[in-house]
Amino acid sequence: MNGQSSPGASSADLVGRRDELGEIEELLAAVAAGGGTLAYLGEPGVGKSVLLDAAATRAEQRGYTVLRVSGVEFERALGFSGLNQLLLPLRQYLDALDPGQRDALAVALGLRVGEPPDRLVVSTATLSLVQAAAAVSPVLIVIDDVQWVDQPSRDALLFLGRRLRGSRIGLLAAVRPGPGVLQQSGLVQRELLPLDHESADQLLRNRFPMLAPRIRSRLLDEAQGNPLALLELPPGLSAGARAGLVRPPATLPLSDRLQGIFAARIRTLPRRTRALLLLVALDPTGDLGRLRRAAGTDDTTDLVRAEDLGILMIRDVDGRMTFRHPLMRSAVVNEISTPDQQRQAHRRLADASTDDPDRQAWHLAEASVEPNEKIAALIEACGERALGRGDSSGVDLLVRSAELSPSPADRSRRLGHAAFVLAHYALGSAERVEQLVAGLRDAEPGSDAALFGATATAWLIMSTGGDTETASRIVWSTLTAAGPSYDVDNPAHRHAFYTVIQLCLSTMDSNLTARFFELLSAVQPQRGPNARLLRLYGVMMLDPAYRGVELLPELDAMIATIDQCTDPIDVARIAGACIYPDRIAECRSALERGLAVEHDGAETIQAMGARTILAYDAYCRGQWSRALELNAEIQGLGDATQSGLFQSTTALCVGLIAAATGDTAGVAGTTESLDARQRRTGNGAERHYRNIVLAHQGIAGGDFEQAFALATEVSPAGVLPHFGVALWVAFDLIESAVQTGRTDAARQHIAAIRSLEVTRLAPRYAVLADAGEALISGPDAASELFERAVSTPGADRVPFDLARVRLLYGEHLIRSGARGPGRRQLDAAAATFRQLSATPWLLRTEAALARPKTPTAASARLTPLEYQIVSLAASGMTNKQIGGTLYLSPRTVSTYLYRVFPKLGVSTRAGLRDALNALEQRR
Repeated sequence: MNGQSSPGASSADLVGRRDELGEIEELLAAVAAGGGTLAYLGEPGVGKSVLLDAAATRAEQRGYTVLRVSGVEFERALGFSGLNQLLLPLRQYLDALDPGQRDALAVALGLRVGEPPDRLVVSTATLSLVQAAAAVSPVLIVIDDVQWVDQPSRDALLFLGRRLRGSRIGLLAAVRPGPGVLQQSGLVQRELLPLDHESADQLLRNRFPMLAPRIRSRLLDEAQGNPLALLELPPGLSAGARAGLVRPPATLPLSDRLQGIFAARIRTLPRRTRALLLLVALDPTGDLGRLRRAAGTDDTTDLVRAEDLGILMIRDVDGRMTFRHPLMRSAVVNEISTPDQQRQAHRRLADASTDDPDRQAWHLAEASVEPNEKIAALIEACGERALGRGDSSGVDLLVRSAELSPSPADRSRRLGHAAFVLAHYALGSAERVEQLVAGLRDAEPGSDAALFGATATAWLIMSTGGDTETASRIVWSTLTAAGPSYDVDNPAHRHAFYTVIQLCLSTMDSNLTARFFELLSAVQPQRGPNARLLRLYGVMMLDPAYRGVELLPELDAMIATIDQCTDPIDVARIAGACIYPDRIAECRSALERGLAVEHDGAETIQAMGARTILAYDAYCRGQWSRALELNAEIQGLGDATQSGLFQSTTALCVGLIAAATGDTAGVAGTTESLDARQRRTGNGAERHYRNIVLAHQGIAGGDFEQAFALATEVSPAGVLPHFGVALWVAFDLIESAVQTGRTDAARQHIAAIRSLEVTRLAPRYAVLADAGEALISGPDAASELFERAVSTPGADRVPFDLARVRLLYGEHLIRSGARGPGRRQLDAAAATFRQLSATPWLLRTEAALARPKTPTAASARLTPLEYQIVSLAASGMTNKQIGGTLYLSPRTVSTYLYRVFPKLGVSTRAGLRDALNALEQRR
């Protein structure tokens, strides 16, 4: 079997075998011209059979006669059994042979009884019979597993293979490497190698598209390009393991065919050699010193036999041992050892691993049966260290430490921690989390076990799109019961606080947020690293406008250490604290480094969170294609882990880009998904995200009434809510207020921003505050403020925002008569909008560039978008056509025209052309 497709599959299904298929085409062409041979030599499962299948199919499609024989190991003692398979389809040609050849071949094939035939006569008769068939149509003989074809049949076939010139007969064979099988056969021989990494990866993606990335990587490592292994290993895993939700076993289960391939040679070894191989299999380091300590002897000569059989390799450089194929390890563990033998081997290896606490703890976890607190504590510590490295194997160690805990309280605490990790990082099914949490119902209120159970339940609710109000009540009641003081060096307390932060972000409940900050003051010790990061993350995510400025020095100091941070969760939290202060760029390398290394469990919440931060950074920097690519990855990881935790933040980023680029369908899809999730969860976040996207669409399309109404739902004029998201809509609120004549509302909002010193958070807010103030100022002051805005150091880090300001600045300068400087600002804005494909903004900029050089009193009252709409309407376009051109709804176009008619002194569309002509004549 080939490993790439079932027998008879088209050659188009083959992956990574283009050269071999070319060789087969050459053989078929040679057969038609006068005969040819080809033999593939390759290890079991490498794909020989599927190549033979492909060749047979192609030959049959060309009208060739295809004769096939497959060697069978237990039939090797049956003389001429191979010829019997091969030649029976040609019985009609038997009577045409010379009588001596006919009788000898008939006896060999078992068609009649007689004296044992001479082998040379049988071989000659075989050649004659096939030649008779070739006179009718070309013949392709296909022989699989030549090494198991009985010797008399093999002799006859190889005799035939040496005499095919000019015969219209081809011979295609497949054989496992071995001494003497094809020696002096005269066949053209090719070695069939395992698939290269790229082809193996493509095969897995084609056949098992839902494999989680780390599981696919594990299978690629184990299979080592063997197609049969690539196809038969995934079905042996549970659905949860294939999706990356459950950690796969240390040694992968083998199918019957894989067992037959990889276990057969091992079973022939002496018992002592198999025992040593089991120690090697259970210690992936291949350390010869550890093996000798575990075996209790320095004599490992018994392994030489395994090396001779090609099972094991012992490197000359350092004496380390590795299996020639990784699946040999699985065969040793799963096929030739009992569970008791495995536990004994693990115990010996644990005794031999005192120099490596993590490895010792893992061996103890596998060796132990009875509860033992000392061992349970060692395993728990190992699990904690693994989780700190971003390795999800830590959760299995926590569960194992719980199973070995003599104390019910310790057992509950450890199970609770495991449940939290499973729920928080979306590593397990909801059923498994619920099962673990169910065992914590009798936990003492306020205990670590109760806190873990509450936070696990909350994360499960959030990730599955449940009612977050219920989640808040569960966590809050448990957390307050654990007071009055809190130690966030204790994982149960620390995770509970971070869970509350996430609930605050989801619900945007100001009361819950205020209570969070009250409890935050009870955290002890206040200056410990865990407490500092918690406070920094909580403030910058939940209240950056009111509390963030005073923590900027502490944030900058923490950013300076991010490259030395080894915990990927802490890296993501430091970077998360940088979202609203616009300092993600300083964290980018640390975030990307974490994504580049696929830890076990990396494609879970931590990776989704890191990608969310990087996507927002890419959006701010004007790298919108990268932002969309990252959001697509987040969506894929969410589907794989069945976690909806980042659906809303992803929708916000995607929706903002859709609004800016005029993708009305994208905006509609985004807002519909946010509305649907808000109905399920009752979250405030989805409602605010929806309004932000639609407000941005209104600004982009010139529907300033809509933009103002939606922006003030998120952030009332003159008020900055205690959520960072309010900063995202501040400038939309100010601009829409000015455009709709609500100057006082704009002034109030600018005053709030300045009084809270939000402009100190990041250059971006200084740029937007100056630009907003310019909109409500007199001409001279406006010019000064606009110039200060576009000259702000760091403004180029937010190119889209800077282009918006340049657009407004250019419009102001042109209205003031400074057309040259105004055009320069507009040209710069247009270049950015064009690069970003921000079509509505580009149209607005081009309309400003096309305005009359000397505006009249009437035309000066028209905004650039109003002027463009009027011009299109005067040309005869309908509201629907204008909307399609400018990415506006027909209703919005109608509203604009209704507003403009009085300005131009007309009452119908028919008067628009004359009104515009009059304006042009008065230029």
